[in-house]
Amino acid sequence: RNYWTGQELWTTAPISLPRDTSVGVCGPKGAAWNFTIPNDIFRSVERVARKLCITTYAVMFTAFAQLIKNITGRNEFVVSTIGSGSQRSDPDFEHTVGYFANLLPVKVSLRESVNFANSAQELQENLLGALDNQDYPFQRIMEDARQEGASKAIALASAVFSFQRPQVRPELATFMAPVESGLNTPICFGPLKVVPFLVPFTAN
Repeated sequence: RNYWTGQELWTTAPISLPRDTSVGVCGPKGAAWNFTIPNDIFRSVERVARKLCITTYAVMFTAFAQLIKNITGRNEFVVSTIGSGSQRSDPDFEHTVGYFANLLPVKVSLRESVNFANSAQELQENLLGALDNQDYPFQRIMEDARQEGASKAIALASAVFSFQRPQVRPELATFMAPVESGLNTPICFGPLKVVPFLVPFTAN
């Protein structure tokens, strides 16, 4: 808890992102845009990561943060990423199978005087700090931020970044980012048949 309260997330105003006005009323149901990064571009990302002694994830996270900055005109904001969640280390869940994930809000500060390389190195430190403290549930992070921020509007999940290696089998992408046409399509691995299912959305 001390780490997350020390981040003072409530001091950062929510970001306003453009949305698809054609859907009418906003709701919990989202959409996915799947695309593949060309090999030559990703090799360049890997070279940058090696040169800066950081991870490719940090490079891509910084690029995403720069995109948010370009869209909103804001230098400081919060972008959440995904951790494994506290259940992974909880002995009560040792024999439980499920998708346990925890949102980790990362404070972003892209100062005009700092170049991309230095920003990426700073954000890697922020990412590592968040991952080191990922056992603290996102719901409690929000509760603490609301308590500290009092009447301020707080939104720590306006933008969420997740970067993953492509699936060996393309059809498995429907499990990570379901699309309407693939929700009920089973995938067979020899005698094993895997069928996607919808997880109910809950929020406080």
